[in-house]
Amino acid sequence: MFGMQCTRKKKTFFFLGISLLVGLSVLYHYRYNLDFEYAGSTSSQRGMMVEDVYYDMSEEIDMDASRKAAFNEVAVTPSVATPSEGPVGTGALSQEDRLIIKNGSMSLLVDDVEIAVGQIKQFAIEKGGFVVSSEIDTSYNEPSGSITIRIPSALFDANLGSVRLLGEVQSERTDGRDVTEEYIDLEAKLGNLKAAEEQFLSIMKQAVKIEDILAVQRELTNVRSNIDSLEGRMKYLKESADFSSLTVYLSTNPEQLPILDKGDTWKPLGTVKEALRGLQQFGIRVVDVFIWIIIYIPVWFGIGLVYMIVRHMYKKRNV
Repeated sequence: MFGMQCTRKKKTFFFLGISLLVGLSVLYHYRYNLDFEYAGSTSSQRGMMVEDVYYDMSEEIDMDASRKAAFNEVAVTPSVATPSEGPVGTGALSQEDRLIIKNGSMSLLVDDVEIAVGQIKQFAIEKGGFVVSSEIDTSYNEPSGSITIRIPSALFDANLGSVRLLGEVQSERTDGRDVTEEYIDLEAKLGNLKAAEEQFLSIMKQAVKIEDILAVQRELTNVRSNIDSLEGRMKYLKESADFSSLTVYLSTNPEQLPILDKGDTWKPLGTVKEALRGLQQFGIRVVDVFIWIIIYIPVWFGIGLVYMIVRHMYKKRNV
């Protein structure tokens, strides 16, 4: 009876251990992929958003009827464009006139990571672009790294082909986002706000009472703040469309590279490959932990020995 209970306990601990190992493997796998996804994301994918701000200015200012009427004329809603400044139909624009933000990422198998990173840096500068970030990890026998560059969008496809020649492409992903409509809408809102700014300045010249002047200054500050926000967003969209972002992951081992060409279709073989890769990385980390423990055994032994000596001396003194 006692033997059966021990056997059951052993089975229970065995299954718990297996479940814990699988759970940790899955956790590491998702963390591994999230790290790559975050590193591959660009500033254009984390772009700032500008909220529509609505004004109700006449309620905050105590003026006479004539000034209130003039004040209400400039109380604008930035999200509604005037007919003369409203956005034109974006479908009528040619491909050259549209603002399209292009981004790409690539997993590249190379013979030497440091040399490849240096070549990509030089390539970006020669093409009129610049380097956003770069990283090289040589802590293991199989070095890996990543580099993000910005290159002129007009030459994006040609430049992508040049980077492919530096090694063997394992996976690749490109995407584009048309921001033409958003840009034109921002232009219309900006026109409304600048018109409001001009009318506020005109009212400021006619104001006599101190409270009227302060009220107009307050609203003028709000308008200018939103003008700055819209201009910043428009500048960001324009620069993102002019310079495409390309992130390249490099390694001498294909198992160290992320899989980028994921689509909506289910790819079981790709999932199996990712699971095996995650398990491999988890196993490497477990072995690393055991190596650290073994290396520090003399330290733990020394600490324990000092503790035993101090404890023995303390007991001997109290006897």
